[in-house]
Amino acid sequence: QHRGIERQLIGGPHPRTVFQVETAAGDTTVAHGWAYSRAMEALSGTAAPERAVAVRGIALELERLANHIIDLGALAGDVGFLPTLNYCGRLRGDALNTTTGICGSRLGRGWVRPGGVAFDLDDRLADAARRAIAGFLRDATSAVDLLWDTPSVMARFEGTGVVSEQTARALGLVGVAARASGLRRDARAEFPSPVYGGFAPDTAEAGDVHARARVRWLEIQKSCGLIAGWLDALPSGPVMSDGPASNLA
Repeated sequence: QHRGIERQLIGGPHPRTVFQVETAAGDTTVAHGWAYSRAMEALSGTAAPERAVAVRGIALELERLANHIIDLGALAGDVGFLPTLNYCGRLRGDALNTTTGICGSRLGRGWVRPGGVAFDLDDRLADAARRAIAGFLRDATSAVDLLWDTPSVMARFEGTGVVSEQTARALGLVGVAARASGLRRDARAEFPSPVYGGFAPDTAEAGDVHARARVRWLEIQKSCGLIAGWLDALPSGPVMSDGPASNLA
């Protein structure tokens, strides 16, 4: 969708820039907000507080959960397998509602800002998020196991839409599509925030629909583990820097 956002960013940052960046793609609000914030922090020599970086990680992985689970549901819908399709639609709502409970926006708008984050997690919110993630993983496991255990689904997934590693590399694929073809490309590993230290992306080799679905499922499990770990070990301290970038928040 081309809506002139890039042209509007020229000459900035403007007071509205962060809002434009967040709406470039609604389902990756947090990812775009974090990328913009890191750019502003780098340009201004501002370091986000340690606690803010951990909260950003929670926000980003909640967003990833919502996106991966609805994509698995969409794959199920593509082959007419309605149980997982319907299950995953509800689970996406669970992930989005967890984000809403923390920052007031289902898509995480307004959560990540240059210099840190605008919304912190107190003990009550952390406990609620911890329970939500445990429930999400339990129910997602049931939904996804239905896919793997249904021969008609696997017959349509395996060997379909194969993208070889060579082709993926030639096309410059990134994200899930690249990792499903064996390329270890992941911004969390290649351009890591401190909170992702030692991150190792999940990959598959077949490059088919099943591989792309499998990578999504592996990442869902990893995201749940990351969120739970950060919730259990949130650093103390502020969530917003007093550096120059915070003036853009």
